[in-house]
Amino acid sequence: MDPTSTLNKKQKIILDKVEKIYEKNPFFSLDEVLKYCEIQTKFSNKKVVSLIEFLIKKQLIIDVKILEKDDVLDNKERYRIYNYISNHPGINFWKMVESIEISATIARWHIEVLKEFDLIRMKSYLFYELYYHKFFPRERELVYFLCRNPIINNIYSLLKKEALNTETLSILLDKSISNTKFYVIKMLSNNLIKKDSSDSYYINEDFESILNEFFDFTLESELEKQYEKYQELKKLSYIIIMEKDSGVIITQHRFTISEIDTDLIGGFLTAIQDFGSEISKTSTQVRKIQYQNFEINIEDGKYIRVALILKGKHTQKITNKLSEFIKLYEKKYGKELSNFTGDVSKFEGSINLIKNNFSLNKII
Repeated sequence: MDPTSTLNKKQKIILDKVEKIYEKNPFFSLDEVLKYCEIQTKFSNKKVVSLIEFLIKKQLIIDVKILEKDDVLDNKERYRIYNYISNHPGINFWKMVESIEISATIARWHIEVLKEFDLIRMKSYLFYELYYHKFFPRERELVYFLCRNPIINNIYSLLKKEALNTETLSILLDKSISNTKFYVIKMLSNNLIKKDSSDSYYINEDFESILNEFFDFTLESELEKQYEKYQELKKLSYIIIMEKDSGVIITQHRFTISEIDTDLIGGFLTAIQDFGSEISKTSTQVRKIQYQNFEINIEDGKYIRVALILKGKHTQKITNKLSEFIKLYEKKYGKELSNFTGDVSKFEGSINLIKNNFSLNKII
């Protein structure tokens, strides 16, 4: 509750006049306050003294010049501000006021006292006033401030799990690439993160342990769900599309960045062909077989047979995307497939359809 909300009219008038003199000089004395308030309000000296004493008792005004350093933190509100700044390095003024539920005017008075006695310091950055304990390392000031930004905090949380590029981060965060890049560049320029040779970003371990003392980098529930879906996509290794009756390969595509051994691909094809005779005997729509540490999911459409090869177990999400892909593929190439002659050049646009259907933003 704002302590000024219970003041009567005259008390509020005096407090307002104190704010005015504070703007001119935050280190006012009681004598200066008394003289100024008498002139401005036309109240009697006795009345002004009474009102000032009441406001001091309520800790709504202070006289810096009569304080000793050992007494500065005796004030409960001031100690609360001091403690909050100490535990939240890089906090900006308005966020602090909101968090500890104190009026801005009172907060400013107490902060000036803390600064005057060299217990805290302020750093201006862009249009922010950032506060730190006096012993907080200056070289880490902006790093801690940046981590208070929700988007930067989420980026850092994701990069703690694994290195990611800007495009992937933008999809996971549901932000534009330009917006994501803006924050990534800020993090990079302040050494919060580093960039590898593949243009993916990873955290700077030099800051990790000290940041963990002040910040919680646990992914929010929605972002955690997005990340789990991304992990599903990473299972995709290879896709092979065949004309169902002839077994001719129409197209094939590798999802992974790293090369897949040609012998391994040959093994996939052999496993699929050996399994082909069994497919017609089962009524289930999707069949799966194990090959080494891969799982091959095979599904038939009207004209095509598609084998989706995963590094690990499939999920219902992937199964649904496979079924959806077959419908889209046969809709686009229905004419060519119904009159298939063995000429696979007619299906050169297949790769784009594969990439679009199994892209990260489609899976998420």
